[in-house]
Amino acid sequence: MLKDGAVELMQNRRDNLDDWRGVGEALNEKDSQGNGISVPATYYVQYFNTQKRTALQRQIQMIVDAPVQQFFSFDFGADKIQEAQIVGVSQDGYSQLLAQTGFTSEMKLELFTMGRNSILMRIENIGDIFNTEGVVSTTGIKIRELVEGLYNLVNGVGAEFTVEVTEMNLTANQSFKTMKANKIQWTTVDDQPTEKNVEVSEIEDAEFTQQAIKVFQVKYNQT
Repeated sequence: MLKDGAVELMQNRRDNLDDWRGVGEALNEKDSQGNGISVPATYYVQYFNTQKRTALQRQIQMIVDAPVQQFFSFDFGADKIQEAQIVGVSQDGYSQLLAQTGFTSEMKLELFTMGRNSILMRIENIGDIFNTEGVVSTTGIKIRELVEGLYNLVNGVGAEFTVEVTEMNLTANQSFKTMKANKIQWTTVDDQPTEKNVEVSEIEDAEFTQQAIKVFQVKYNQT
């Protein structure tokens, strides 16, 4: 935004000389033929009244980050669909589980396999504070119900198992409890003492403010 009523879209900035912005050379990338590189891009612009609706920025981000996966099959009529028990996205078990455990259009879930019966779960609230007029809001997620539901979706409701959920730091290389305990305690004359032995209770639910990210290690044990 340059000024009220004006928006600048910068597709691919090119300079003949160094602009002294830290690169140390001219920003003039070329292809093997000596022509300026081609940079395809799609812009989404939304004009809206903030008093009547919220921005669609984060919903578009979700679509860009995780586009719909499409598969094609020939000779797949209505009888085959019924036989395969294919349902709409609002009716499938995964979508229902997310809705039941607190996920909204501004909550993002990513799952990574870490080995047999082990997954890494990254949950992010991609909402923005400007959509709530500067007021910090939180979204609650039922973590225990979510991880149990994921197992049941794959193995069936009757499967017997136990599950261990550990909150990790953002890079998932140590537990959140260990990170807090090992954190450097900077002390000055007016600092309050910080409790290093952080007690971590059994994880049932978690709260996410706008832009908050939490990572959980989930380990299943079949019984």
